[in-house]
Amino acid sequence: MIDNLMIGLKITGLGMGIVFAILIVLYISIKILGKFAK
Repeated sequence: MIDNLMIGLKITGLGMGIVFAILIVLYISIKILGKFAK
């Protein structure tokens, strides 16, 4: 039971990390595009 819980937490943490990384990339891309648009 504990092993399954740890695996679940690792998968959830990885998913959160991927989402966070995508948001950062989108934010930086928008900032760069905003500079070029002006």
